[in-house]
Amino acid sequence: MAVGYSSSFDHALELTRPVGGMIAMLVNTQWPTEAANSTRLRHPASEASVMLTNRIVWFPGDDDRPAASPQENHVWLVWDWSRTPGPARLMFAGKDAETEPEARCCIVCRTPLPSTARADARLCLATCRQRAKRRGMAQPRTA
Repeated sequence: MAVGYSSSFDHALELTRPVGGMIAMLVNTQWPTEAANSTRLRHPASEASVMLTNRIVWFPGDDDRPAASPQENHVWLVWDWSRTPGPARLMFAGKDAETEPEARCCIVCRTPLPSTARADARLCLATCRQRAKRRGMAQPRTA
């Protein structure tokens, strides 16, 4: 990691705090496992880690195929000061990210919804329903 890279990130995080901003960083998958960086992923503004399931081809060859075999895996790390408090999400994205099923989570506490929940379920518990109602997040189900 380059000298000053972490301090630049910390500075950006502090600059976005007063305005409820967001930061997204594309890093090598080894970056989050470093001791100092793993604490950044436990930060209250940490929103999500999006693991890329396909390696990035930075420079394609003449036939639009990789000139050389990609060597590294990458992850998008997202911090959002306007997020609802709760654990950060771990997501996966591939070349066909639009067609991959989205993990269903409670919109309040981000707990995964059980597979037996209704298809239109957005909340996990009565407590979360009350919190969503107070925050103006709850919407009536459509028949």
